[in-house]
Amino acid sequence: SPLKVNGRYTMKNRVTCAPMAFALIACDPEAGEKSFRKLEAPARGGDAMVCVGELDVNFRDAVRIPLPPADFSALGIDISHNNEGPILWDSLRVMVDRSGRTVRDIERARKVYPVKFVFIKATEGVTMRDPRFKSYWEEAGKRDFQRGAYHFFRTSKDGELQAKHFIRTVGELRHGDLPPVLDLETIHRGCSYKLLNERALQWLKVVGAHYGRKPIVYTPDSFAMDILCDEIKDNYTIWIAHYGVDSPIHGDWKYWQFTDRAYIYGMPEPVDMSIRR
Repeated sequence: SPLKVNGRYTMKNRVTCAPMAFALIACDPEAGEKSFRKLEAPARGGDAMVCVGELDVNFRDAVRIPLPPADFSALGIDISHNNEGPILWDSLRVMVDRSGRTVRDIERARKVYPVKFVFIKATEGVTMRDPRFKSYWEEAGKRDFQRGAYHFFRTSKDGELQAKHFIRTVGELRHGDLPPVLDLETIHRGCSYKLLNERALQWLKVVGAHYGRKPIVYTPDSFAMDILCDEIKDNYTIWIAHYGVDSPIHGDWKYWQFTDRAYIYGMPEPVDMSIRR
């Protein structure tokens, strides 16, 4: 069947549509906090360039990323204020060429995966609200996406206060919305692993009790293996971030963010992409 792109249909190349997809967001580490994403791949943030440790990434140098070999039921992306528009919400597609790499050019696409799930950054710490959360949240809600919101955790701040800030910002969830997400990827100077886990559990329990749903925990592979306590790993859905590998080290994951440089039709810049089992 023809594929509709920007109101036009094309039959030039035959494409097969695969099932679902989903999405999320990232942000810059605040001063004094160490990012563990650098152990797997550069984190992104700012306008075009971010430096984490010794690693630099320039969006203009982004390469086409192949889909991972792992089986998946869904593909998706994550977005925040770092993903500036215009976003073509009605046209969001993951298109891959013959080699399985993501492409923007419909003429090169051999498979097309519709984006079905969208996670959107809502808050950070105890005061920061993502300036694009409201508009992105509303736009996703107008369409067939399952939308979800996430909070970028600051270990230097009280977990309960961060949870209440997230709840005030997001408001109530609809029946079809995805569970809230706690993004755990930095640790401030002087913070022990014990304190990090205690504050993270505060957030998880307060948010979980408010919404009646267990949150998802997004975290780098190394962070999950070396820092997160068993109470978190055994009781919450894990979304792993690890780039450039055939599979994450931490095996008990539901979502896997495998790149921050995927081409998505409808997005102006390369973006984080994940698979869901």
